[in-house]
Amino acid sequence: MAAARKRTRSGIEDVRDRKAKVIKDSGEKRHIAALILARGGSKGIPLKNIKMLAGVPLIGWVLRAAVDSKQFDSVWVSTDHDDIEKVAKAWGAQVHRRSPEVSKDSSSSLDTIQEFARLNPGMG
Repeated sequence: MAAARKRTRSGIEDVRDRKAKVIKDSGEKRHIAALILARGGSKGIPLKNIKMLAGVPLIGWVLRAAVDSKQFDSVWVSTDHDDIEKVAKAWGAQVHRRSPEVSKDSSSSLDTIQEFARLNPGMG
């Protein structure tokens, strides 16, 4: 039987036959951050992330789910737009203001995640 692995705050668990064994344990609690990407420059629906859906901004639904899950030590929104930043903060998120280099149509999500990780070391 192949091992199933599950990441936890204390390390990586090897889960087999309902028994868990910690494979890696640094002894330190890891900081787990949720990162929600919300660029303002959508061509299809401009500022779609803050459009209202059932009385809640679209990004509000995502932020509420992330906070309510209690799986994260912090919840972040990565954006390049002032209005998205205001809504994110109003819903309790911290904001990563992305650079122009990762705010282009041609920028990938990975580019943005790498920038966030570089500027916020220690978040796993």
